[in-house]
Amino acid sequence: LQHAPSCTYLHCTGIEIDGVKFWGSPYQPEFFGWAFQLPRGEPLKNHWAEIPEDTDVLITHGPPFGYGDYSNTGERFGDKDLLNRVLVVKPQIHCFGHAHAGYGQWKEHGIHFINAAILDEAYKVCNAPVIVDVNTC
Repeated sequence: LQHAPSCTYLHCTGIEIDGVKFWGSPYQPEFFGWAFQLPRGEPLKNHWAEIPEDTDVLITHGPPFGYGDYSNTGERFGDKDLLNRVLVVKPQIHCFGHAHAGYGQWKEHGIHFINAAILDEAYKVCNAPVIVDVNTC
């Protein structure tokens, strides 16, 4: 691994770069006892309430309900409380992953939803990275 001194890890916090406000969180609904999990309901709802309303780019590990949240069986498992908060905050971009089978992009409600998962369910690289421009006006 190479050292990346210019990277900032967004652990439930934000950073402003050239006037663009980013906020990120690694948390997701409980899933097989993995790291960075909170129970659905009040714990996650309270966590998502911390997302500042002036966020331009939201980065979360897991998807909101209804956007790129398909499992390999076609079942949706996104977080409804996250979606509700995203629809209040209305960031330009909400980027996430976790749902490998849900890779793709959607533009709705003035928000560019991006499931940027590059791995498939077997953890093999199969999807291209996503490159976007952020409106700085």
